[in-house]
Amino acid sequence: MSFGQVQRDFSYTNISASQRGVFDKVVCDSLIVNGVVPQLNHIYTFADLPAAIDSQGLRFLITDGSVTLAGNFASTAVGTGAIVTPVFSNGANWLIG
Repeated sequence: MSFGQVQRDFSYTNISASQRGVFDKVVCDSLIVNGVVPQLNHIYTFADLPAAIDSQGLRFLITDGSVTLAGNFASTAVGTGAIVTPVFSNGANWLIG
C-alpha cells in the first residue's frame, strides 16, 4: 500500500497566538471508503500535548493513558499508564474520547 500526496489542509492559531501550525491531510486513494478519507491522528505522551486552553477542538492520541476508553468517555485524561487513548480538548482539559 502506498500513500498519495500530503496536502496542507488548513492553518490554526491558538488563543495566545504563540503557536502557529498547519495540519497535514494525507490523501490515501486506496483507503477512501464512500468518499471518506481516514483521519490521521498525531501521537504524543500526555506531557507533550499542547495546553488544552490553546487547543479547543483538537484531537490527538496519547500513548500513556491510565484508563480505558470504555466507560470513561469525556473523563479527564491522565498520562501515567500505558494505554493508547484518544483525547480531545474542550478548551479547559484534555478529555478521553
